[in-house]
Amino acid sequence: MIKLVDKFLNQITMYRLVLYYVALLWVVALILSLFGLLPYTPVALVVSGVFIMAVCLAVNAIFARVFRVPSNIESVYATAFILMLIIAPFKSVSDFGFWAGRLCWPWLQSIF
Repeated sequence: MIKLVDKFLNQITMYRLVLYYVALLWVVALILSLFGLLPYTPVALVVSGVFIMAVCLAVNAIFARVFRVPSNIESVYATAFILMLIIAPFKSVSDFGFWAGRLCWPWLQSIF
């Protein structure tokens, strides 16, 4: 059994392993919300997730272009899923602007 686990872990990168794990946690949260076991609706989780994913992809593209470096897309997705798990889903439209600023501000400070 240990050899099977060792073989699996030797064939996968750490970025991909973390990505799979946090994506699985987010899917579990979505399933729990479908059954009413979380205080958030599945729609709120999905809309918030799409927004956070878009912000992460945009910021990554900007930084990759500004610094002329290749980007690791698995890292972007893992970061987005981690943020989806620690930031409460949006309750209203006004939350979008607030969270866009909160997500982008630390990165923008590092440039200027």
